[in-house]
Amino acid sequence: MQKKSEFLEASKRELMGENLESCSLEDLNKLEGQLEQSPGKIRVIKTRLLSAQVTHLEEKTRVLSEENELLQNQCKETQLILLDSTRLVALYDNNNQHKEVETDLYIGCL
Repeated sequence: MQKKSEFLEASKRELMGENLESCSLEDLNKLEGQLEQSPGKIRVIKTRLLSAQVTHLEEKTRVLSEENELLQNQCKETQLILLDSTRLVALYDNNNQHKEVETDLYIGCL
């Protein structure tokens, strides 16, 4: 485990450009190839992550649009119910408009 850790540390230093004096020409060519391939690998990973994020956001947009449509329909139904109840109250008031009620106020015992 310790040897593996030391190897990884040495590889890291080489990739960072440290201690290259002790590397052979073959090692330097191998390192150069790795460094040239790295941006391509990074682009592939970045593209994959961005694509997944776009897919997630598109799904979220679809869900929110459906929820918005549902809420708009509920709002329209509520407005229709309120409009109908307002019409019923107005109709009731119009029908009972001509009735007069006589009331007397008594204070004390009858």
